[in-house]
Amino acid sequence: MSITRKRTFWVSLAAGSVFAAALLAIGKSRHRRTSIPHGRAPRGAGGKSRLPAWRFSDRMATLPPGRALRIQVSSPAMVHWTANQWDAVEDTRTTEIAPGVHVADLATEKLPPGARVQFTFYWPGVNRWEGGDFEVRVEPAAGKMVRTAPGEPD
Repeated sequence: MSITRKRTFWVSLAAGSVFAAALLAIGKSRHRRTSIPHGRAPRGAGGKSRLPAWRFSDRMATLPPGRALRIQVSSPAMVHWTANQWDAVEDTRTTEIAPGVHVADLATEKLPPGARVQFTFYWPGVNRWEGGDFEVRVEPAAGKMVRTAPGEPD
């Protein structure tokens, strides 16, 4: 609330005016939300998520090239992942972005089409591994033309 609005509020309140209550209500209705609703990913311009998100309830199979892969889970975890058949691995810890929403953004932006990101989870709260691997393939979005090398059939 601006200084002028605060001053008007107190003057109106002292005079017994209902104007003070209206100013107070306007100030509260303009409050900006600073947290993300439970179970929702942050939204970018146009209402679309900035990153595709893999969830246990929505296990995406493909990822567009040039994008980071967001893993979203409901409790703290470490994502143990690879993009080269487990020859080299990376560990990325999740960050809590809202109550019950933990995300890890995997640096997959430079992976070429056809690459496979494999990952599993370590749950530090219960000191156990997930017990299985998951996979997301890097593929161009449907409907885009993919060129083939000369001499190869389309």
